[in-house]
Amino acid sequence: DLVAHAHAHAQRQDIPYETGEQWLERLPERLRALADLILGGKMQSEDVAYAVAALIDRIESAPTDARRMH
Repeated sequence: DLVAHAHAHAQRQDIPYETGEQWLERLPERLRALADLILGGKMQSEDVAYAVAALIDRIESAPTDARRMH
């Protein structure tokens, strides 16, 4: 499962857990960083696909109220 793999990776890297609302607040920043990596040629296609899939999953699983704010 892609989501479980991503969560396990975050825990191994000591990346702090964020609530759905906190994560959505930082979404524009994350998208800009992803775009910079892609445009800079620093990501391969499978890495881009993985990152986009993780973003989509987090957006879809965000609290309904948080999604309405953005």
